[in-house]
Amino acid sequence: METFVKAVASLVAVLSAMLLRLTNIEGKINRLLGMELGDAQRDKAMGKSLNKLTKEVEEQGDVVESAATLIEGLSEQIRDAAGDEEKLEQLANDLDKQQTRLAEAVAANTPFSPSGE
Repeated sequence: METFVKAVASLVAVLSAMLLRLTNIEGKINRLLGMELGDAQRDKAMGKSLNKLTKEVEEQGDVVESAATLIEGLSEQIRDAAGDEEKLEQLANDLDKQQTRLAEAVAANTPFSPSGE
């Protein structure tokens, strides 16, 4: 009977050690799962940010193309108006209006950032 009690005690000690190790493993798995979920959430947020940034870059490309077209058109209009003082004056006035509109659009779509920051 004493041998049986020693065997059971030994078995209980082994099972207790195994339970402790399994509990540690479970904790590690839970931490890893938490990290995976965190990574997935970060990846999703980064994907959204990348999509937003891509859209903004495309929009800026459109603005740049529009400005380039405007400048090219102005060059041609200046050449066509050469020698005609009235046309040149009207063109200068139109250019002032367009410059103001462009400056307002840029200011409206540029976040304020105090200088030095």
